[in-house]
Amino acid sequence: MSPIRDDGGDIKFILVTSRDITTLYEDSVADREARERAERMAEISDVIAAEMGHRLKNLLAVVASIATITARGRTTMEGYLENFLSRVGAFGESQSLLADRGGKPLSLAGAALPLLRACDAGSQLRWSDIPDGDLEPSSVQTLALVINELVTNARKHGALSDLSGY
Repeated sequence: MSPIRDDGGDIKFILVTSRDITTLYEDSVADREARERAERMAEISDVIAAEMGHRLKNLLAVVASIATITARGRTTMEGYLENFLSRVGAFGESQSLLADRGGKPLSLAGAALPLLRACDAGSQLRWSDIPDGDLEPSSVQTLALVINELVTNARKHGALSDLSGY
């Protein structure tokens, strides 16, 4: 509010002005909401990063234990690397199977057959009905390592050591 005076100093008019601050208020609300969303997203990202770090440590612990188990009883490096990489590959294949399922249960047949194919043993084997049943993720990982070990032994000493299968 401002008085408008004449030449004699008397107030002739009052000038009243107003300003619409609705957009300023709306902008500040939108800015606050955007900031809050960004803060929530940052918190979620932190939780995801922490979980990924935890899972990575677990996977590295598994790889370390595979390395240790593979080294047992060996006095030379001969054959170690091939055996180690085969076991890590089997473990990796189990991770792929689990990731492809997106947290859904995996049947014994749904796990065993792709794992046998991944070992390049699927075409050399004949199988009858595989019992049905869902496996927990840790069981799929164990199954992958067991299948890998059985296929490795069968290639060295058993039915997969020659084309006749005997």
